[in-house]
Amino acid sequence: HLTEGKLTLWKSDLSRPQI
Repeated sequence: HLTEGKLTLWKSDLSRPQI
């Protein structure tokens, strides 16, 4: 599922700040 992949990426982004 593409949605699941996007969710994983989103969670990863939240886990580590991207500044």
